[in-house]
Amino acid sequence: MAILRLCLALALASFPLLAGASGSYGRPPVDSVYDGVAQADPIYELGKAVFNGKLRDYGRIKFCVGDPGASAGDRVNRKTLKPFRGAVPGTLASQLHDCDSPEVGASELLARSDLVAMLHYLDVRYRLKLKR
Repeated sequence: MAILRLCLALALASFPLLAGASGSYGRPPVDSVYDGVAQADPIYELGKAVFNGKLRDYGRIKFCVGDPGASAGDRVNRKTLKPFRGAVPGTLASQLHDCDSPEVGASELLARSDLVAMLHYLDVRYRLKLKR
């Protein structure tokens, strides 16, 4: 009986050592691989900067939606962009213009790469699901 108690005591004493030795074999835990931080999208960030007027190249431009030259149009928001859901990006690009000077379209104000970045930003931000 004493031998059985001794074996049981040794087994219980060595259990934390055995339990700690088994496991991931030196690999990091799954949680440390992905900390939940979203991956940076440089095109999205550029489009956001263009849309918010943070680039020195263009200054503070406020964008409106509507037929350029017809009227001042409406400020860009979820409601005014709803008709463009599932549309071709060129359709939206042709309807964007500067609110202060409605006769000048966004395609005339911005470089092509900046316009594409801004359309990508609007697509992701307002979930427009524009066709590629």
